[in-house]
Amino acid sequence: LFLYGASTQEETICYNSNAYRALLDFKYQRFDGGFMIPEFGCLYIKNVKFFQPVDPNVNKNVDIIAAACYDLTEVHGLHIKSKEDKDLDSCTKKKFETIIASAQANSDGNGENTYLILGPIGCGAFENNTKTIAELWENVLSSPLNENSNTKQHHAFEEIWFLSGKDDKLEIFEKIFQLNPKERMQARPI
Repeated sequence: LFLYGASTQEETICYNSNAYRALLDFKYQRFDGGFMIPEFGCLYIKNVKFFQPVDPNVNKNVDIIAAACYDLTEVHGLHIKSKEDKDLDSCTKKKFETIIASAQANSDGNGENTYLILGPIGCGAFENNTKTIAELWENVLSSPLNENSNTKQHHAFEEIWFLSGKDDKLEIFEKIFQLNPKERMQARPI
């Protein structure tokens, strides 16, 4: 959809960075043109450069995790499920566990200065339920790092931010994670 001018979060990332180039490198240089993200997999892309639209000389490098959420419209996603699918929540949770494990495995050092940015993945064009997605993120992030540990998954990151272009979606995340809406950061240029 990026090539057709869509303005979802994923496409906005591609417009303001070299992420699309990195995705093409995965597809054509590593997978001979036949690659797609596995159902329970993700791509960890290091050093994606973000550009500030008003000043292209100002940029930031970040790592990105690309994953494919289920397309509940059953139209154009990599992985399609119906809204009535009995294992939808457990499969989505498994995807989120993979994303968090990838972020943890690729964090520098002890996770200090590591900021994890998450959001309502799949809740736009793919029509996943925002409340369900927020609850699944909360479940994964509050689970123990391993069965012998009281340390939670979220402790591997200094900060976790939830981003969305829609206030109603952020409000759902704030409620599920018991966050104070007054502490919400407002968007500002990088």
